[in-house]
Amino acid sequence: MQTVLTVIAVVLLVVLALVALLAGRALWATRHARRRLRELGELHHREVALLLGRASAPRDAKPAVGTLVRTDDVVALVPATTGQEVVVPLEAVTAASTTTSFRGRSFAEPVLLLTWELHGTGDAAVLRVADPDGWVEELSRPR
Repeated sequence: MQTVLTVIAVVLLVVLALVALLAGRALWATRHARRRLRELGELHHREVALLLGRASAPRDAKPAVGTLVRTDDVVALVPATTGQEVVVPLEAVTAASTTTSFRGRSFAEPVLLLTWELHGTGDAAVLRVADPDGWVEELSRPR
């Protein structure tokens, strides 16, 4: 009987340690994202977004949840967890539009397609946001 209780206690301790580790990691990531958003400056437009794909990334890259923001100088996706941040100077943005397909993938609803060129190299990303047309309008405004 004592062996069974010992095994149960060890299993509970391992589960509690894993929960504490995951909660600590999530808290760190949230603090990091908030700090990064403050560093970007005054936010003119902000929305939770899902990065569905990027032209320069592998096709099988996982979607990334984050906050899409526009400041005076940049449009940026700050990931909610550790991940690749996308920061594009506004003067590098070549187009913002909506689409229902990207790199051979189709989407049920329109998504935001953002294209830019930096240092002679073009790139593009598709993001699921609540109001893709609003983002197109926001990114098309004169700076």
